[in-house]
Amino acid sequence: MILINPTSYREKTLGVFAEFVPRNVPIAVATLAAALLEKGHRARIIDEDVTVIDAALLEQSARGLEEPYIFGISCLTLGMKRAFELSRVIKTVFPKAYVVFGGIHPTALPEESLSLGTVDIVARGEADETVCRLYESLKKGTDFRILPGISYEKDGGYVHNESAPLVRDINALPPFPYHLFDEHAASYLMNFVLVSRGCPYGCIFCSQRTITGRTYRRYSDERIISDLHLVIEKYKQKNILFFDDNFVVTKEATKAFLNKLVAQGLPGKANFSCQLRGDVVDDELVVLFKEAGFKSLNFGIESGSERIMKIIDKGETVQDNVRAIKIAARHGIGTQGTIIFGFPGETGGDRRKAVELVKEIPLDRVRFNNVVPYPGTPLYGMVKASDRLKVHDHWQNFNVVSVLVHGLSERMPLPFVPEGTTDMRLKYQILSANLAFMLKPSKIIPFLFAKRDNVGWFHLPHLWYLNLKYIKYMLALIGKTTFHFIQMVCYGFYFHFQQSHADFGKERGV
Repeated sequence: MILINPTSYREKTLGVFAEFVPRNVPIAVATLAAALLEKGHRARIIDEDVTVIDAALLEQSARGLEEPYIFGISCLTLGMKRAFELSRVIKTVFPKAYVVFGGIHPTALPEESLSLGTVDIVARGEADETVCRLYESLKKGTDFRILPGISYEKDGGYVHNESAPLVRDINALPPFPYHLFDEHAASYLMNFVLVSRGCPYGCIFCSQRTITGRTYRRYSDERIISDLHLVIEKYKQKNILFFDDNFVVTKEATKAFLNKLVAQGLPGKANFSCQLRGDVVDDELVVLFKEAGFKSLNFGIESGSERIMKIIDKGETVQDNVRAIKIAARHGIGTQGTIIFGFPGETGGDRRKAVELVKEIPLDRVRFNNVVPYPGTPLYGMVKASDRLKVHDHWQNFNVVSVLVHGLSERMPLPFVPEGTTDMRLKYQILSANLAFMLKPSKIIPFLFAKRDNVGWFHLPHLWYLNLKYIKYMLALIGKTTFHFIQMVCYGFYFHFQQSHADFGKERGV
């Protein structure tokens, strides 16, 4: 089976940031490949973030495989346009091949994929077992339509079989196959380790719940530590990111794990970072994090408004995050956060609260994103009938960082804009919030000249300023940021004039 991670048009999506955003190993196709290989099946991975697919590459990849050829494409919403294109190319080169779509987006909207005419099957949900059974059925020529967890077209309509159950014991799954990416290891940041699957919380914007629901399953400490040794010793990684939605679900289990990291002597071999909720943080836990070698904790702050936190069903408060960030900073651990602008019911005052909040708390880094109502989320259900939901060019505008990357030049509309504001005004507020934080000397100087590699969405190698290639990229980034700043100032004057004119009209009774 040939498993494909379609590109989301990296250069177009990330612009000048592309060279600073690490290429992450495609975890979804990797876990499926591991499941297939463990059962003795053949599996190959093509990651378009590294190798762009054309007809010749498809033919080369299929050499040595037995027909019928099976292509599995893992689909996120932002990558759907490319996934659609690839399905057409595959059917042109191999008309008798099976094309299987899987992942979050097809799970949420299976009929959209099947309606293309070039997708034979959608594997919905968590597909470790589904893909293996489907592979066996297609190779043997037996009736795949009896399998749970799949959707397909029949007699002009669509059939959605019952959902496949989630894997109960994820420790029974094969180890993560880091070795499958050895050929292109230099292209990836091989610094991640998985601790769990899922999250028990119900944030309305989280697309991962489309696959796992509100279940939470954790790998054994022994398995996690084994992976840590591998990435530290084989791949020479010094800054490890625990790549989980929520690192601390059971506080006692987390404490036990942190103590094991200390006992293994791992804190001296690498630095660690994770994402967690503010409501679990206390002094005792942070002290353990520090002893275990954690240099950074990442928080989904989301909003500065307690009212909005209730709307998005975060299950924690603004003050929970404020308290947690202050505790972490007090103990000398770095803090990062994300804030989302544009939730339903949000006002300009709510966004100003978030900006003021960031000024008051000791954050090392923060990113202001635009809200994206991904299909399958409760948020999508709330807004899909609204004329304020905009789906542009096969979901190409469903990008959380489009404003940060492209500034106010981005022609595609934001996917959702709440009442009381406009697309351009919201973009302006997102851009100005990001630049106001990023361009502070107290933030930018430590970031640019840190003594260790950065871990996070923006990766800046240590001593980058001694590398001519990165100097060139940085000059381009500075130029783009300067242009964004000029845009922001110009639009700021424009919006101020608009408001002043409106206020004058009210005074005159116009």
